[in-house]
Amino acid sequence: MAESATKVLSELEPCLLQERTVSEWPGTKLLSGTAMLREYTLSQATVTILGRAAQGLYDWCQPSRPEDLVLWRASNVPWLVTIAHERDAYFEVAPAEREALLRAMPSLMTVFGAG
Repeated sequence: MAESATKVLSELEPCLLQERTVSEWPGTKLLSGTAMLREYTLSQATVTILGRAAQGLYDWCQPSRPEDLVLWRASNVPWLVTIAHERDAYFEVAPAEREALLRAMPSLMTVFGAG
C-alpha cells in the first residue's frame, strides 16, 4: 500500500472494530488468496477522515487507498457496496428507504430507475 493508504488506516485506527482475513466481501470474491477486511464504527470522525481521503467512491483502490468501501447496517447487512477497480457501486435499500431517498433527492431516479 502507498503512504496515502497507510495514512488513512492510521487515522481510522481509533475507530477500528475488528479486522479479519477473508477471501470475499460484498461485491467481491477473490479467485485466490486473501485480503484483510477492516471494520470501523461510522461516526462524524470517520466520515471526516473518509471525506478528506478520497474525491469519490471509485477512489477506494489500492495502492493509493484501502480497497472497496462498504457501509454496513447495524444488522450486519450492507447498505452501500463499492467495487472500486470496476467502477461499480450499489445500494441495498428496502422499498420504503428507496421512496424516502427519491423524495429527498429526485435526481437519484437515474441511479435507482423507475422500478
